[in-house]
Amino acid sequence: MSNYSKIKEIILKLNSNKLLKGKLYIVGGTVPYLISNTISNREHSDIDVIVEEKNMNTIRQYLQSNNLYDKKFDSLTFEYNKDKVDYGIDCIIDGITINFAPFEIIDNIMLQRNFLSKQSSG
Repeated sequence: MSNYSKIKEIILKLNSNKLLKGKLYIVGGTVPYLISNTISNREHSDIDVIVEEKNMNTIRQYLQSNNLYDKKFDSLTFEYNKDKVDYGIDCIIDGITINFAPFEIIDNIMLQRNFLSKQSSG
């Protein structure tokens, strides 16, 4: 059973939002299917998105204004993240976890940060 149509619909909705347009880079297992415009025959557990670090506040703003924000999935709110380094944020849309991970380019090298919580990984 494939949930590809739902995944594609979520990606298109996010990318069509005026606030998010041009700020999201889809990565991970859905990319080959999106590029080839082929329906996958598998279940996708999440959507991986990378975002320039400078745009992460825009992501949080979008999630909050659409009632998709949950601080337990925001790395900036983790108690043990004393230095408040941004490792990203997860949200759930239509039962699908979307991971927004920050990146920056330093000397032509991409540095990406991310996290995994017990709750988001099941």
